[in-house]
Amino acid sequence: MLNKPSPRLPLDSVEELFDKLKWEETRLVDSWGVYDSWNFLLTAHHLYHDWIGGKKLSPATDEQKGRRLLIENTLPSIKKLFHAISDVANGNKHFDLDSAKKKQIVHEVTEPEISDYDSYFYGEMIYISFDDYRVSMFAGSEMVIRCLDWIIYGGDQTVLDEVSSALVEMKGTLTP
Repeated sequence: MLNKPSPRLPLDSVEELFDKLKWEETRLVDSWGVYDSWNFLLTAHHLYHDWIGGKKLSPATDEQKGRRLLIENTLPSIKKLFHAISDVANGNKHFDLDSAKKKQIVHEVTEPEISDYDSYFYGEMIYISFDDYRVSMFAGSEMVIRCLDWIIYGGDQTVLDEVSSALVEMKGTLTP
């Protein structure tokens, strides 16, 4: 039997997919709408869970996988943020999460709206509510980029403390 290559566009490394995610973030800054939010969340999900955390063939280095595991094992708020991204990405991609509803942590994804300082100045945006957090696309995209940058390139771990602290400030802003 002939072993066929995986049908992919020419993005072959974690770093290249991260560049795509950063490009999508620049699109978000221009429009916090549904299309650009969807693209950002879908790419972030696949980069974090499949390209870096994949159990099968993965383009990530052992160091990148180790840094991701550090988040998974020791930073529950950041782990929940990436879990929420997965819920939304998979919910959109597959339309429904029937088989994963028991593990789903997201309980609301808003229409684009103005409801805080960021959206007042940058325009209507989507908010994702999970557990006891409510995170805007503005804040969430920045946190995701910072965490993935640390996972991919390493560096000072204080970035994770800063992201965890920012998430703590968003906790308790709603009642499920």
